[in-house]
Amino acid sequence: MTKPFVDSDRPLASPNSRVIVPRLQELVEAFREAARPVLWVVQGHHSVAHDRGIHLASWWPLPLLEGTEDVEVAEGLEVRADEKVIVKRRY
Repeated sequence: MTKPFVDSDRPLASPNSRVIVPRLQELVEAFREAARPVLWVVQGHHSVAHDRGIHLASWWPLPLLEGTEDVEVAEGLEVRADEKVIVKRRY
């Protein structure tokens, strides 16, 4: 649930994605209260050619580049400093 898939002004956004953000945050809070680990997985690439390849670039022309706001979790979700964020570079 990163910004490109949730923010309504983004071309990759799904109309239904915003609806589940509050429920996801509730689930995250339940894990925290139970002292269970919370891991965040975001999609981000070093470059279009290196990480995305021909097939992914052909279906998904907009790269989500690491180091940009495209790999930040959507507004309404909170990553704490002690939680691990894993950057997924392959589809």
